[in-house]
Amino acid sequence: MEMKAIAKHKTLWKMNSTSEPLLVTGVEVNPLKKFTIPKIRRTAGKVYLSSCCTNTREYSFIHDTLNQCRLDISYDLQSSWQFGDTKLVHNEDLEKNFTSKRAEMRESGRHGRELEEHFCFLALPQSDVAEIYQNGISTKTSTLKILGNPLLGIYIFRHVDIALNYAHTRSITVESIIIFKVGSIIQILNYAVCFKLT
Repeated sequence: MEMKAIAKHKTLWKMNSTSEPLLVTGVEVNPLKKFTIPKIRRTAGKVYLSSCCTNTREYSFIHDTLNQCRLDISYDLQSSWQFGDTKLVHNEDLEKNFTSKRAEMRESGRHGRELEEHFCFLALPQSDVAEIYQNGISTKTSTLKILGNPLLGIYIFRHVDIALNYAHTRSITVESIIIFKVGSIIQILNYAVCFKLT
């Protein structure tokens, strides 16, 4: 294929396979230059769950987090439990609260390990999940009373296998595992671990 360009008029003459000249105006010779990356449109103010496809970065991150956050490394989650859909929670209010709390911690002089993101888990029936992803977790509705009074704090598990085993031993129907992103972990004097949700 031959191409002649006349710079003065910015037109291109192309020769097609039948040797007839074609007039191409403009600079759009390469169709790949027109491609733009589509923006993810988020609906402002809405709280919703979105499906997470198996070939996405979020899916692999969630499953890696589940595998890394086991107390017993020899415990195989895939053989003991059957996993279904993976869904992402989109809640703008909870996300703003989390980022503002982290910014507040950063301004108060906390650095390094205190600002690392940690993950905690709850194994719940599906009926409890909607309330938590819409409004966040609250102390009033906690069914976990063995560790203490739920009105004094929120009890969630640091290890996913412990959360699943706790639900299994208490005959709680586990239909969902919620992964919480936690701002900081505070050590209490009696060496119990308390998670501070932000």
